[in-house]
Amino acid sequence: MDANLSDQIENSHFRRSRLLRQYDMCESEATSPRSAISVYKLTPRKHIYYVLSLYPDALRRVRAEHDQKFGGVSKAAEMLCSDPTLVNDLPYTLAVIMESLRLFPPIGGSYRSGRVGQPLCCVHLKADGRDWPTYPFACFINDYAIMHHEDVFKDHELFIPERYLTKGPSDPYFVSPNAWRAFEKGPRDCIGKAMALIQIKIIIILTLSSFDFREMYADDTPLVNGHKMYQTLHVTAKPSQGCL
Repeated sequence: MDANLSDQIENSHFRRSRLLRQYDMCESEATSPRSAISVYKLTPRKHIYYVLSLYPDALRRVRAEHDQKFGGVSKAAEMLCSDPTLVNDLPYTLAVIMESLRLFPPIGGSYRSGRVGQPLCCVHLKADGRDWPTYPFACFINDYAIMHHEDVFKDHELFIPERYLTKGPSDPYFVSPNAWRAFEKGPRDCIGKAMALIQIKIIIILTLSSFDFREMYADDTPLVNGHKMYQTLHVTAKPSQGCL
């Protein structure tokens, strides 16, 4: 390697360009049906921009976290290339991502095969004193309904990232360990969850400080649950009328 190329690699602008090229590669891969976690790369980003455009206080707080950690977007790429573990120390950014995925989960749920001796024993279903058999049925776990249920998420219709930063069950906004199911749980837990969250964090870090976002839907666009960017199902859930 000659000296000029070595100097270029050490240059922060080159490092930032390299990270942005990696981001572009992720974008390209995410459009391919062969990508197992593509749905978690593109769709959450769109909804994060959307909800932050509606909640300016949350936008200011997540930007402040990035400024405190990186000192500005111009330094962020270089610092992340030098120490990728920095993405693990952004609690509010993670909370924003989780809350966006709760409101707009790309996957609505998953199926389980019912088994003999494994009945449903939900408190509400046992009101008449009976267990409900699962065999020989296919049981759908409706994650969307769980994450939009007032008994599980207080003020479920609101965007409240702070609910994931609560200290314990005594807080009315505390999130039970099994309540947030954007990547599902148990045997159906997404094996690409960690990778997807890292990629989303990097995208958010490199874009939120440089751009402002606003919705561009027509005035007469219908509202679903109070949002113009409601989800429509095309194998996986995607924003109505596309992105912003």
